[in-house]
Parts: sequence; structure tokens; C-alpha cells
Amino acid sequence: MTDLSLRIKASYTWQRFPKFALGLVPWLISIELAVSLFVGYFISVVFAGSRTKAKNRSKVPSVVFRFRQYRIHLHHWLLFLSVMITAMTLHFFILTPFLFYGFLGGVVAQGVFHYEDWRTIVEKVS
Repeated sequence: MTDLSLRIKASYTWQRFPKFALGLVPWLISIELAVSLFVGYFISVVFAGSRTKAKNRSKVPSVVFRFRQYRIHLHHWLLFLSVMITAMTLHFFILTPFLFYGFLGGVVAQGVFHYEDWRTIVEKVS
């Protein structure tokens, strides 16, 4: 019984956690990083759909395909995260590392914080 109450409290606490507080940490590292994070976040808000599973609301279509009986949705946060990890591994960046990685990180953050289904990548279609 206590295990269940701890899980409920933990999830409730995370939902009540002000997400803007996560934006304060980059300001401590670099103004360049913080500004590029916010720019990436807001550009992603403009081009992505307004809510989860919104039809024809996004300016850029989602990458969704079917494989046998599965529907695979490559979310924009997943695609940009893979680009960011690849670029970091190869030490590749445009302009400065803080600007480039911050922008990509802002797009990833928008995809994770803005949608409820951000964890759902593979779904079985009946």
C-alpha cells in the first residue's frame, strides 16, 4: 500500500514541478546556451502540432510508418536527439557548440514537455 502511495505522490510532484525551473540551469552555464534552447523550443512550438494527435495542425508532418501490424512514430524529439548525439559524437556543430546543441536541445525539450504521448514510439495496430 505504501509503495502505491509513493508512486502516486512522485508522479503528482513531477506534474506540479514548474518546468520553467529547468530553463534556469542553462543560464548558469551560458547565455548563449539558454537563448538557443529557448529559440529551439519556440521554433518547435510554431512548426509542430498544437496538441497530441492533432490532425492537420502541424506545419511539418510527423514521421509515421507501418511495419507489419505495428505503427512506428518517430517523434521530432527522437529525431533531433539522434542528430544531437551524432553531432556530439563527431564533434560537429554550426557556429558555436552552445548555439547548435542548445537549439537541438530546445527542440527535444519541446517534444518531451509539450505532448502526452512522447513515450509512445511503437504501437500495435489492430
